[in-house]
Formats: sequence, structure tokens, C-alpha cells
Amino acid sequence: MVKGIYKITNNRTGEVYVGQTNNLDYRKKQHEQDLASGTHHNRGMQQDYNRGDRFSFEVLEYIDGSRNELHEHEKAQIRNHNSFYAGYNQTLGGEYDQLRGYYQYGGGRKYGTYHSPRIVHRKTHKKENRENNECCIIMIVIFAIMWVLGKIFGG
Repeated sequence: MVKGIYKITNNRTGEVYVGQTNNLDYRKKQHEQDLASGTHHNRGMQQDYNRGDRFSFEVLEYIDGSRNELHEHEKAQIRNHNSFYAGYNQTLGGEYDQLRGYYQYGGGRKYGTYHSPRIVHRKTHKKENRENNECCIIMIVIFAIMWVLGKIFGG
């Protein structure tokens, strides 16, 4: 078993997915089998594969360290390759253990569309945005009330 950080590249578009694993050979085969069977967890990659795009697998780093080291190296490589904003990655990296294999954030390419960094940021910071949105809604309501009162009494 060889641990490391890997990159999967769409040979046509150049889009990239960066991942980490405790077993590089097994993970490569798993990606290939999931794409071939139409069950890959990354919908953007699956859609491109279904359209006839092919992918190449490359080891970026061999890591002989802890899981935390894998997380940190994965985050760095995702940043280096910009694969969260302009590629297939659906997280900023290092969250797999906490998410138990489920990708809960926006990010990456999904459903054949691209998310702008602004939308991705909004999706990854939902709680903060909810608080900001509540403030904005209050401001809009106050403005609307003032406008209506101005129309009624300003005449």
C-alpha cells in the first residue's frame, strides 16, 4: 500500500481532480471502474466521461506520513491546481474524514455547469451567509416600509 496525492486530468479540457488515498493503485482502479459503470461520485467527471472524454491518472506526491499530512498535502495541491474553482474538486480538501465520504459543499463542476468563486464561497459558508442574509432581509424590509410610507405621506 502506497499513500499519496494524485491528480486525474480530463485529456480534452484539462480540468483536474486532486485526491488523496492510502492505496494509490486501488484508488486509480476504483475511479476507472466507477466511471466505466456510470457510478462515479463526481457528477462533472461522470458527465464528461459519458460524453466520450478520457482521463489520465498521475501521482503528484508519495506521502509516508499521517492522515493529517495527507490532508494538508491534498489541500495544497488543490490550491496549486485550482481544481476547486476551475476543476472537479467539490471541497477544498482534507474534509473526507469529517464528511464520511459525502461531499456537502458546492464547489467543483457539477451538473455540467461551472460555479463562480462567489457562488462557491457562498455555498461553503452557508451559516455565515444565513446570518448576513437575515441582516440584508431586515434592511430590505425597512427600506420597503420607508418607501411605502414616503409614497403615502410624501405625496
